[in-house]
Amino acid sequence: MSHPIGFVLLTHTKTHQIRCLVKRMTEMFDAPPIVCHHAGSLSLSDVESFPPNVSFVNSPVKTE
Repeated sequence: MSHPIGFVLLTHTKTHQIRCLVKRMTEMFDAPPIVCHHAGSLSLSDVESFPPNVSFVNSPVKTE
């Protein structure tokens, strides 16, 4: 399915807030592609718990 919109998130902390934002964006825009560059640490189980329309940068650059 082609989407007219996609999102890139630059995140650092607060996994719960990221999850809430992703959930809301997924509902509002019919599961658009969302790419997350997370400069903090997320476990594999954290990443796998996000919806399938969300992908994470494999080797994020540490930012401040």
